[in-house]
Amino acid sequence: MGKAVTNVLFSTSFVGPCEIDFPAMLLSTFGISRALDIFPLELGREEPTRGVIPAHFLGAERLEIIWGFKMKAFFARALMVAMLLMLAPAALSASTLISFDDLFDNGTGSTPIPYGYGLPDFYWSNFNVLNTPAYTGTNGPNGYFNGTVSFPNVAYDPFGQPAILKSFDFVNNKYVPFNFDSVYMNAAWDQGLQIEIQGYTLVAGNPTLTIDDFVTVNATTPATLFNFDFKNVVLLDFIPTCPSGCSSAGYAGSGTQFSMDNMTVAPGGVTPEPTSLALLGTGLVSLAGFARRRMRKS
Repeated sequence: MGKAVTNVLFSTSFVGPCEIDFPAMLLSTFGISRALDIFPLELGREEPTRGVIPAHFLGAERLEIIWGFKMKAFFARALMVAMLLMLAPAALSASTLISFDDLFDNGTGSTPIPYGYGLPDFYWSNFNVLNTPAYTGTNGPNGYFNGTVSFPNVAYDPFGQPAILKSFDFVNNKYVPFNFDSVYMNAAWDQGLQIEIQGYTLVAGNPTLTIDDFVTVNATTPATLFNFDFKNVVLLDFIPTCPSGCSSAGYAGSGTQFSMDNMTVAPGGVTPEPTSLALLGTGLVSLAGFARRRMRKS
């Protein structure tokens, strides 16, 4: 039995759900229930183990892994464990699209965005949700409607004052880092509205201003997609201003209100460091040596 080998095949190429070969034991360990055609990976068996992993587990639009080789079952299991360890950070850091469309508003814009919306620890300060078609039907043309990417809702600052998005775990009394990838933004009433976005990261355990960016938006055009790529922030401060003077868009309202739609964020602090990958590679080399010794003894 010591000379038996197992065919191991990793083969996946997907847009949407993907197929990737992992043993059923590991699939269940990672909470993956949609496993199809599971075969036990045993000595003397040559069938590859197969399961289906939802696309969002890997947080990617497309992934291709094509490996085919023959090896001892012990080393096959070890390799698959290593692959899962390498893919786990990608799963944990999978991006979340915040559309605001599953929140209710009757067109008045009076509903604050609740705690935990978007990511579990998100706290929205001076951010409300607005149903833009309903609002426009009552108030006429505006930049909120023009800035809507996915209908019916956007997030907006109701008073034209700085608005804050903070990630804080109130149960454990600690900040929770996240990555701010991108967002669509628009002005509500004016042309040439400038929005300063300040990003705070933890320095010696305290939120510290480390990122400062500026964007300019208008009310009469569709929303603009801004890619920020802020890593491991715990607080974002959105500050609308008119440093050079804003001009009216000709709508009924006025002020420095702005809207946001289709924000993309992800949990922070899970990107594997080079040293971690080096340790993983060292571990694989050690496992290979151990497998060869077992084969010689057999």
